[in-house]
Amino acid sequence: MKLANYQIFEYTQSLLNIFENDNLYIPVKANFYIQKNIKIIAAAGEEIEKSRLQIAQHYGVLDKEKNQYIVPPDKIAEANKEINDLFSIEQDLDIKTFKLEDLGNAEFTPKQMQAIMFMIEE
Repeated sequence: MKLANYQIFEYTQSLLNIFENDNLYIPVKANFYIQKNIKIIAAAGEEIEKSRLQIAQHYGVLDKEKNQYIVPPDKIAEANKEINDLFSIEQDLDIKTFKLEDLGNAEFTPKQMQAIMFMIEE
């Protein structure tokens, strides 16, 4: 599945937070694919985050109190351009899809359902 890095970055954030420490029972086929997809998305998301951090390190100055890089106003436009370039790159990830009926009677919150919609076949 072709996804832009901004999509991967967003999916990483939502999937890791929404399904963390959840006791929701999901039928085995859908659960297997969801877990496999989370690993694939998370690995790609880590690479994007590393690149984003490199951009911040290149243009910014480390604020040791806040433990983050602060980009000076005169370099913000350049840094933003690189971030936009990074987020516009497309990757072809091996995302496994499944049918809606594979979810059985699992009851998802709206946020959980929204997070996995891209995995569900139409």
